[in-house]
Amino acid sequence: GDSGGPFTCGGELAGVVTVSKRNPPAPTVFLRL
Repeated sequence: GDSGGPFTCGGELAGVVTVSKRNPPAPTVFLRL
């Protein structure tokens, strides 16, 4: 998922690339920020 930034803060499994809910959609990866 997307938490408002270029990276997620949680919610996905580590290493899984997801499509963010931002516009325009962009790939996001799990990182503990």
